[in-house]
Amino acid sequence: MDAEQACPFEKGGSRGISSGDAAVFPGLPFSEGSRAPLFPVIVKDAAFAPPDLPSYYLLAADGLFLVRNTALFSSSVRADGVAGLQPHAASLRLQIPPLPRVLIERALGFFRAVYERWRGEGILVMFYAPSLRRFVFRAPPQRIAGRYEYGRFRADLQLDYTACERPGAEYVKLGTFHSHGGASPLHSHIDMHDELYETGLHITVGYVDSSLPEFAAAFVVGRTRFTLAADDLVPAVRSARRPPPSWLSQVTVTCEPWGAPRSWLSDTGRAGGGAPLTAPYTGCGDEEGDPDGGDQSAR
Repeated sequence: MDAEQACPFEKGGSRGISSGDAAVFPGLPFSEGSRAPLFPVIVKDAAFAPPDLPSYYLLAADGLFLVRNTALFSSSVRADGVAGLQPHAASLRLQIPPLPRVLIERALGFFRAVYERWRGEGILVMFYAPSLRRFVFRAPPQRIAGRYEYGRFRADLQLDYTACERPGAEYVKLGTFHSHGGASPLHSHIDMHDELYETGLHITVGYVDSSLPEFAAAFVVGRTRFTLAADDLVPAVRSARRPPPSWLSQVTVTCEPWGAPRSWLSDTGRAGGGAPLTAPYTGCGDEEGDPDGGDQSAR
């Protein structure tokens, strides 16, 4: 197939609509006894000029429209479908292996540490190198804001975080992995809203303080959300591993007075308001021989 035939839509105006140029519409039905396409499709770009046709489909930046020109009216309405064609449904097929158990257990240790110290939530960014089939988890700068209530620190039900750099040129951002503390891992409406415009895999873990944490997974692309079976991606965990210090160092915790406005993270990852809280973490035992480095990666 040559380059012209490989293009299903003709760019700019009415060129390619005549019967002699019908080959630019491969796969579309043709009217009987003619090589002219039954469903002309015109792309609305900078060179667009309305063609002299009784009807055609117009593909624009905001969707597909059906344009009609009759003796009574001229109209352009959004097309929800094309009569005579076969239906098609949104679908997703992941082409990555399951996540490594060592990274999941180390992530669980990080989330458990954050919850035991501050009753807060944490987040990690997941990267994947397709050529290496290797995963890397990184902790972005993140802030837990909260207040003291009856002598106990309570974290807000919202986590502020900023971006982190890719581990290398061969890595692409796979998605996010965040915790719900001692609550259910099911994605909340806030999660779904935050992830709507962020293409990738989004995993949550709940009941991080128990011996049986639970996971939920979804993949978002083109503002379409696909709920996934977490068991297909997340192996069964045996224990929580000690999180690397580089992850915990990205967490800033601020105690703000009641009624104070929330502040955003600065470029350095420190909170703009409130006094940082510090406390040693001793809640997660280290496994013998388990590395405790910075960026954690595994196949």
